[in-house]
Amino acid sequence: MRSTLGALLVLLATTATTRGEFLEVPAAYTPGESFDFVVALPDVSDLANYSVSVNLVSAGGEAGVDFGFTDAVASPQGYVFASAVDFGSAVNTVSSTEERITLTDFEFADTNVTAPNNRLAIISVFTSVDQSDDLAISIDTSSLVLRSFGIPSGDLVPGFDAIRDELAAVSVAIPAIPEPATACLAALVAAACSLRRARLS
Repeated sequence: MRSTLGALLVLLATTATTRGEFLEVPAAYTPGESFDFVVALPDVSDLANYSVSVNLVSAGGEAGVDFGFTDAVASPQGYVFASAVDFGSAVNTVSSTEERITLTDFEFADTNVTAPNNRLAIISVFTSVDQSDDLAISIDTSSLVLRSFGIPSGDLVPGFDAIRDELAAVSVAIPAIPEPATACLAALVAAACSLRRARLS
């Protein structure tokens, strides 16, 4: 049973999924270890300037201490622009329960963004061994900037409101993988309850 449980925990730690504009998101995280995920955009026409902020929230632990962003690099594959030379990122601890990372870049020409060339960045997240609550990632659409080329600043891209609404609906919760002993105990309790129900019936 322990070997099967261990295999399941390893599978959880290594399984990555696509959820909306968050790509390669782990199904769960291991406290004390880091993980990465990718941020992308939906289809966007005439994009020359973007500022996209990603929130990381947890009901437990302290932002910047027990969990937080460590780094962001422009996606080496499928980036939205031809060049990432002006890509930048900045991390801000919003509160004791929330951190935010803002991704920015610009070009002096409009680009039509569509998959597979719709990726912005690979973002790294750290966790402490004491962090055990779910981590939720979402896009802060209140500060979203998607503009076409213009000096000093261009107009919002066509269909901006619909794009903002689509991004606002994307939120992903990443649970912690329980310690093997805790998971084993939970499995034993569940098995005992099932056996008791079977006997009563």
